[in-house]
Amino acid sequence: MILVGLVNGGTEVEVEGAPYELSNLLGVKGMGFKFNRNRKTWTGPASLKNLQKLGNISGVILAPEAVALIDDFKKAAEKRAKYMASRKG
Repeated sequence: MILVGLVNGGTEVEVEGAPYELSNLLGVKGMGFKFNRNRKTWTGPASLKNLQKLGNISGVILAPEAVALIDDFKKAAEKRAKYMASRKG
């Protein structure tokens, strides 16, 4: 069971219980998360892309705040697209 939560006021994602197989996806070769040896967690930036990738992995449980943040990111992307469309044309 892999738990994904938000820390630092929702600006960072914390992944707990990730097996060794996911280290390439989470680490330098993947999303750029950093491993905390003391807490045995991965921490990285909260972005729509990162949260969606983590949500697509089987066995991952997203915290309710993370799901809400995904919705907020999608709304912001829609607003941005709408603004850019109105600006072009």
